[in-house]
Amino acid sequence: MPYFFRSNTLRSKHKPRIREIAQKLDISDKLNRKVGKLSGGERQRMAIARAIVCDQPIILADEPTGSLDAANKTNVMDILMRFCKESGMTLIIVTHDPSIAERCDRIVQMADGRIEGNGKPAMC
Repeated sequence: MPYFFRSNTLRSKHKPRIREIAQKLDISDKLNRKVGKLSGGERQRMAIARAIVCDQPIILADEPTGSLDAANKTNVMDILMRFCKESGMTLIIVTHDPSIAERCDRIVQMADGRIEGNGKPAMC
């Protein structure tokens, strides 16, 4: 998985976490492949794995399930939602998929490039 660290110490520290997340996303056998050899869905799951491993306070996800089949879409969303709850991280998702939006705590809709209202709690 192309992922750059500032030092070898950080790389060693993150290896077990990388393996764990890759296994959950069903891409552990793809970690040493070049991006050009991955399918669209594998690339998308690899990007999500990178975002999780970086352990930042906010993840911005633009259509995180757009290239995934139904089973992987559900799995990826389960992992992202669980990770957010466990870590206290904020997840901002842009999606056209109502089934993805329904899983979020708050939904803000846009029309013609403008935000409509100030967002509403999702009806989960």
